[in-house]
Amino acid sequence: MLDAALASLWLEVASASVTYAAAARVDTRLRSMEAQATTPDVPPVAGDMDIVPLLGLKLDDGNAVAQVEYSPRISFREATTNPRTEVQHVGRLSGDWRPQRGLTLHGTQEFVLGQVNLFTNLPLGGSLDDPDTALPGDTAGDIPIQPLPEGSDSVYFLSSLTTLAAETVWLGPGLRLSGSAGFSASGGLDAAAQEAVPFQYGPRAQAALGWAPAPRHTLATTVGFTNSRFSTGASAMVTTLTGAWTHRLDRRSSLEAGVGVGVAYS
Repeated sequence: MLDAALASLWLEVASASVTYAAAARVDTRLRSMEAQATTPDVPPVAGDMDIVPLLGLKLDDGNAVAQVEYSPRISFREATTNPRTEVQHVGRLSGDWRPQRGLTLHGTQEFVLGQVNLFTNLPLGGSLDDPDTALPGDTAGDIPIQPLPEGSDSVYFLSSLTTLAAETVWLGPGLRLSGSAGFSASGGLDAAAQEAVPFQYGPRAQAALGWAPAPRHTLATTVGFTNSRFSTGASAMVTTLTGAWTHRLDRRSSLEAGVGVGVAYS
């Protein structure tokens, strides 16, 4: 029985189209410090570099498509002032399935796991002993973006988003109905990190209705809801309602106008 199931699975995979992807991106940023520095020991230039390799696999058999991607971000921060390295693991798993004509099911799982330094580490030249040049929050040239526990400058965090969606054109010609439901979680992984970046989690949902009364005109309305709970004990709910009109001029350009309203409670 197991051999038959494995053989069937192998035949399914062999009949599908398999695509591999490999790429790498390098981003560099340079900032002049001459306008900010007031002491000669500050380097004239501060720079960052991000290296983002990408590995991907796509499986397509016509009615179903599955894709997985892994693209870690390796960052070298403040290379000329206070060098440090940050690594963030980024992954994405997605799938589309068309069980019937006019109906598409979609699912995604995205995550980011790594560390980030919440100090700017940009020595602006101010002196802690001189109240005329010291900046608020200065501690030996480091300006914290968020309040951090004593002796800590980096936080380990997790960001995860799971989404299930469906789209159909069964309502009639020119009508398209879609809906999605998901669950998100993000924030610091340990108690020390959560003091700076509280952990938050909660569900979210969205429904959209589109209507094309003419070939180049589209009207759409969307309702969204998000409910978040925080490790601090707080909670927040956000409801949005938007409407949009789109007119396509040609294949490369279009005009769009929209209006929306949001209500938040926390």
